[in-house]
Amino acid sequence: GFLVDLPGFAKRIGPHLPYLIVAVAAIAGATWHLKAVRRDIGEMVAMMVGMTFGMIAGFLAGYLVGATNGMFTGSVFGVLVGCALGWYVGDCCAMMSRMEGVMAGLMSGVMGAMTAVMLLNDRLTWFTPFLLLVSLLILSGLSYLAYKEHRVRQGIEVAFTGSGFLPFTVMCFLATA
Repeated sequence: GFLVDLPGFAKRIGPHLPYLIVAVAAIAGATWHLKAVRRDIGEMVAMMVGMTFGMIAGFLAGYLVGATNGMFTGSVFGVLVGCALGWYVGDCCAMMSRMEGVMAGLMSGVMGAMTAVMLLNDRLTWFTPFLLLVSLLILSGLSYLAYKEHRVRQGIEVAFTGSGFLPFTVMCFLATA
């Protein structure tokens, strides 16, 4: 690939690449799950969905790009990813959930890049797996919240349409690898 020829690419970006792959696959899988049940969640849960996705996506994107490219690039990338995904996932119910997603994306993109830059001299490689694990726990809790809300409102089991979750998750891992 063309990026491997850049001087210092493997040393600077290589340690963070597996975390990026896991983050993209987890966020894509959780997005798929929440879009499958989006019709049947209330406005309060929809606001939580928009806010949480904007926050997690923006923070992780800003953090991982900020760790390798600096605070400005990480902040801009984190804000763009967080706002876009917060709007997209918060699109399920009302304008309020979209606004929550965009506001969370704006704040967390900058915060993610800032956290990475502050940790550059103090165990960044130890904090990154911890941060990713906590983010995965938050996403799984949010997916469970939306699932329970769907079941309460419908009184039935969740019926997914489209491809299954496992093939979708494997496809996300392969696409980012």
